[in-house]
Amino acid sequence: MSLQEEKRLEIIRGFYYDGYSIEELAYLHNKRKDATERILDTYNKRRPVKRKKGSGRPEKLEYADKRRIKSSIKKNPKLSCEDLRDMHDLDCTPQTIRNHLHKQNFSFRKPDFKPLLSAQDKIDRLEWAQYYRNYEFDDVVFLDEATFYLDSSSGKRWLQKGFQPVENEFFPEKVKCLRSNQCQRIGPHMHL
Repeated sequence: MSLQEEKRLEIIRGFYYDGYSIEELAYLHNKRKDATERILDTYNKRRPVKRKKGSGRPEKLEYADKRRIKSSIKKNPKLSCEDLRDMHDLDCTPQTIRNHLHKQNFSFRKPDFKPLLSAQDKIDRLEWAQYYRNYEFDDVVFLDEATFYLDSSSGKRWLQKGFQPVENEFFPEKVKCLRSNQCQRIGPHMHL
């Protein structure tokens, strides 16, 4: 017997055998008065205390659909929810698929390509900055970098929480574009 069923039985016993009023039972069991009345009315109509089987909203995705979605995500983590819906001909919204994947601990995000700075990296950067503190940067060209992904717009993919991807596996095809602030020297754009 579940905890909710035990609570319902206590309310029913309190009303019929112990002589408590509905208001007193609602106060004792920390329930609203209308919820307490509903429990008693349901008991009067059909006697069992258990929840009616099959009541509640049925799930839109069946077990087989959920397995196909998870299998597709493992094969191609870049698929969007719209792609998954169209691929498996599902009669649901993309949000339903998104909700299911979130329940399975998947999140649609960019993988971590680079590790955080180590203590040695921080020391090296500080030394570089101190060395070049008084350097004349007149002959140095500063570049702006932009990355364009060829196979997707953002580089995002479905990753399971706690899963660390292999770095080489997740580098998408991309083009890096460099732009100089001093365009008269090297030209406006240079492709790598």
